[in-house]
Amino acid sequence: ESSTKNTKTAWMFDDLQHADEASIGAINFLSRNLDKNLLIFATSEKSAEELGLENFVTIDLSGFDAKQIRELLEHSEAHKRTYAIFDPEDDMIGALLEASAGNPLVVEENARILDEIALNPTKWKEELESQKIELVKSVDEVLTRRLKSLGDEIYETLEWAAVLGQEFDPEFLKTFVPGHKINLEEIEIIERVNGKFRFKDSITMHALIENMDDSEGNFLKVAKTLEDLCGEEKEAATIHELA
Repeated sequence: ESSTKNTKTAWMFDDLQHADEASIGAINFLSRNLDKNLLIFATSEKSAEELGLENFVTIDLSGFDAKQIRELLEHSEAHKRTYAIFDPEDDMIGALLEASAGNPLVVEENARILDEIALNPTKWKEELESQKIELVKSVDEVLTRRLKSLGDEIYETLEWAAVLGQEFDPEFLKTFVPGHKINLEEIEIIERVNGKFRFKDSITMHALIENMDDSEGNFLKVAKTLEDLCGEEKEAATIHELA
C-alpha cells in the first residue's frame, strides 16, 4: 500500500491459468483495496471470469491470419529463401496457419523448420511429397524443440531441474543426472540465486514438465529421494509428491 500511495505502480502476472485459489484471492484483495495508482496486468489462457478475477477487463489477443503469415515470410530476410520456393498448390501458408492457430511465436518457429529444409531443395521436394514435414503446434512444442537443440545431456538435466521446481539445489540435482558434466552457469534460461539456481521464467519449466515421457514417475522418484534423505521428517517429500 505504501509503495502505491504516491507512485503509479504496475504489476505483471504471467500464466495465471496455473494460479491456485489463494493466489487468485490475493490478487482480488489487491484490486479491491489499493487505490488507482496500482495497475495489474495478467496473461492467461483462461478469461478473468473463468479464473474468478474481479475488476479485470479481458482483452483477447488474436493471432496472425494467412495474409500476415505470407507477409512475414515474404518480407523477412531470414525466410526469403523458403518463400521463394513455395508452390501455391502446396498451400504451405494454410498449413502454417492450421498448425499454429496464428500464434506468432509458433508461426516463426515453423518458418525456421521450413528454412532448414529449404536449404536443400531436393530434400524440400521429397519431404513435401512424402508429407514428412512435422510442424510444431504450441508454445510448449516450440520451447521443447529449442531446448532439445541444446543437446541430450543439457535437456535431461533441465528436465530433472524442472521436476525439482522453479528454484533448485545444484548438488541435489546431481543425484538424478550422475555423470553429466554440465556447467549450469552457461545455460541462459537459468540463473544463480543465493547459491542455488532458478528458472528465469515458469513457462520454460512447465514446458519441460508437460513434454516429459513420465513426469509422474519422476516426481515420485524425487519424493522418494527426499523421503530417504529426511528420514522421519517427511513433510517436504509429501509436499513435493503432491505437486
